[in-house]
Amino acid sequence: MWKLDPVVTHAASNTGTDSRIHLILDCYMNSTLGRLLDGAILEAQNCQRLPPLGTEERQKILREAQELLKHAGREKAEQLLLNLFHRFELRQESSYNILIDFYGAMGFEGREKYWIREEVARIYSREKLDPDTTTTKTTTKTQNTLLSVLHPSTVDLPQVRILQKILASMEHHAGLEKAYVRGSLARRHRRPPLRH
Repeated sequence: MWKLDPVVTHAASNTGTDSRIHLILDCYMNSTLGRLLDGAILEAQNCQRLPPLGTEERQKILREAQELLKHAGREKAEQLLLNLFHRFELRQESSYNILIDFYGAMGFEGREKYWIREEVARIYSREKLDPDTTTTKTTTKTQNTLLSVLHPSTVDLPQVRILQKILASMEHHAGLEKAYVRGSLARRHRRPPLRH
C-alpha cells in the first residue's frame, strides 16, 4: 500500500522481473483521512538510498546509450537515460538534463530541443500546482534557475548580459511568465569564455 501526493514531483518503478498490479484510490484529504495518516511511517528497513551517479559511471552509461541508439533505436536509448533516476541519486541533475546533454553533445538539435520542451512541460509546469511556489524560487531538483535570480558571481559574464538584454526585450510582449537558465550557469560551474 502506497500513500502518494501527486502534487510534488514523484515516480514509481518496478525494477524487478515480476509483473505487478496496482489498485489506485484517488481521494481528497479531509479530517478523517488526516487522522488515519497522522501515525503513518516508513520503517528504515524498507528504505534504500540510491548510489550517486559518478563521472565514470555516467560516461559508461552515455556510451551504452549511444550503442543502443545505433543498434536498438531511439526509444531504447532514451528509456535507458530516463530511468537513471530509479538507479542513481542524480543530485543536481535530472534524467531530462542527461538526455538533453546526450543529444546536445552529438549535435542532434531536434531531439535536444524536444527534451528541453518535455522538461519544461513535465517539471516546470507543475510549479503552478504548488501554492508555495514564488517567482524568486530556484528549482534545486533540476538546477534550473530563474534568470532574474542568477547568482551574483555570474553577472559579469558576457552570456549573462546577453540573456538579460533578451529578457528585457521580451518583457514588452504579453505571455512571458518565467525565463529559466540551465546548465553550468544554473549549477554555478560556469567558466569565463576562452580568450585567444
